[in-house]
Amino acid sequence: MSITIRDVAKEAGVSTMTVSRVVNNKGQVANETRIRVESAMKKLSYIPNMNAQNLVTNKTWTIGVIVPDIANPFFASLVKAGEKICNERGYSMLIGNTEGDLAIERRYISVYQSRMCEAIILVAPRIDDFELSELNKQIPLVVVDRTVPFQDIVQVYLDNTRGAEVATKHLLDLGHTRIGFVMGPEEVPNSHTRYEGYAQALKQAGIPFTKELVYQGDFIVETGRKALEYFESLAIKPTAIFCSNDLMAIGIIERANELDIKIPNQYSLVGFDNIFLSSLVNPRLTTISYPILEMGTKAITLLLDSLLSEAKVQMSENLEHNLIIRNSTRSLYD
Repeated sequence: MSITIRDVAKEAGVSTMTVSRVVNNKGQVANETRIRVESAMKKLSYIPNMNAQNLVTNKTWTIGVIVPDIANPFFASLVKAGEKICNERGYSMLIGNTEGDLAIERRYISVYQSRMCEAIILVAPRIDDFELSELNKQIPLVVVDRTVPFQDIVQVYLDNTRGAEVATKHLLDLGHTRIGFVMGPEEVPNSHTRYEGYAQALKQAGIPFTKELVYQGDFIVETGRKALEYFESLAIKPTAIFCSNDLMAIGIIERANELDIKIPNQYSLVGFDNIFLSSLVNPRLTTISYPILEMGTKAITLLLDSLLSEAKVQMSENLEHNLIIRNSTRSLYD
């Protein structure tokens, strides 16, 4: 038999209204009475009805987070960093994994709204700018790993175009002029911004863009494996490859090892994200460092600051990237 608020009131010798005030921390209750009610709750192992409590306080202390691929170490690390801040500040986190499916993303948004989440964090969302703007009018949002042209939406991001430009320029500085590029999914905004950075670096170096050097991928390891096979099939192979995320670069390393292709001797290779696996593969991967932990922490902090206080929070955070040089690139000048 479940214990009710009436049982607690009877045990403590108070009214149900007094128990309700203690449970919801609302209204005036004498300290001695509060202690008596809390003792009764503990003795009876009373668990408050959270749904009823939420209706009273208008707070659920729950944040909904939506990511494209929780199996990707990048997103997993980001969520873990954000969850730590949530726990420290008394919030719980619901996590939705969309598998990169726009319909699933929209469904999670609807579910989180119906479950009275206080806010939603969208990581690399696929819904368009208009939908984001309309959603932000209904529930507090933080958009992570994507920029949107609205000053009222809290967003935490990295300049993907500049990061990709730096990665490509590193290969150019090493003497590579025929550089393959493995792109992310067509429908993902970051795929295009990283492509733009690659193209800009070539243009600034006076190197003509070559369409056959661009391979369409989807941010998973298997793409990298297939990309290497594609580049190997070309009559004139690239001497370097830039992958727009680390998982695809790791796929290239895996397949290269199987085919006895030497990296960086036959292909210099650069990734993007600096996930923990990038320093464990052989050769260790040169990559653009994405401040994953800082991004997750910053996103949750900005959101909770806006929920828990009336203070105006900074709406936009552009985080810094760094080029991490390891063993997967070599100079053609040596």
